[in-house]
Amino acid sequence: CISPCERYVATASLDCTIRLWSTRDGEHLWTFGDDHSWATHLLFSLDGRFLASGDKEGRVRIRLL
Repeated sequence: CISPCERYVATASLDCTIRLWSTRDGEHLWTFGDDHSWATHLLFSLDGRFLASGDKEGRVRIRLL
């Protein structure tokens, strides 16, 4: 999932983590790892300040970036 400003990419992994990356240089910026199920959907807010994730159990989490 690419942020609206195109500066960040969020990825979800089968190890139940969500990672935030810089599109400029590919640098790993942050890992969110407190989920108990892997994310199946990711979405940045229009202003890029929040990242929403949905998992296979139907839970939605919103994180302040």
